Amino acid sequence: MVSRQDDDGAQVSEEDYWAQIRAYNADGSYDFPPPPVNADQVLDFWLHVAVSDETLARVQARDDARHARAEAALRSLHTSSVRLSMPTTKRKPRLVFVNGLAPDRLREELDAVAASRRYRRHPEDLEHCDAMILYRHALAETEKIVRSVPPHRIPTEDIRMAARFGGLHYNAERLSRPEYLSLYASEVIFMGRRQRLNDVWHTWRPDLIV
Repeated sequence: MVSRQDDDGAQVSEEDYWAQIRAYNADGSYDFPPPPVNADQVLDFWLHVAVSDETLARVQARDDARHARAEAALRSLHTSSVRLSMPTTKRKPRLVFVNGLAPDRLREELDAVAASRRYRRHPEDLEHCDAMILYRHALAETEKIVRSVPPHRIPTEDIRMAARFGGLHYNAERLSRPEYLSLYASEVIFMGRRQRLNDVWHTWRPDLIV
């Protein structure tokens, strides 16, 4: 029979071990979780705790808001930047407003400038090219904004688990270091696939929207 040690160091059966954990967790709630004991107890509590509709609405609104802020920052960056077009004649270059450029598009623009005949002949001039300086700045700022939020909004059907994992993060801060690392190495189901809790946290940052 599989056995474990309880918090007092006594050997108990697997069944009794989990019965003790669930009895300990029974009186906790989302807003008032029980003090953390170990990785098993914390994960079991947060995988099953009830989440109110009010909390779910708040978490989804905060997720929407962080993406909306990032999208507004991108629009501001790209509509306020100007692109110095490479001239095809001896006329002066045209200034053209740039709208909605994604990082990949900006990299294409950078490559196009570098590949132009003028800079193929005189690559040393590239570092002083106004267009190159502008594109590099826009790309760096764009990537910074994109990195500041998860890959996309969390779907409504996954908000409940996002709310639970966000609460878990703060509850787990009082665990010992070994138990904390064990907790975040645990596998959970989120966004339709099995993944480590550590990956969920780093990718989706649910703690920032609870």
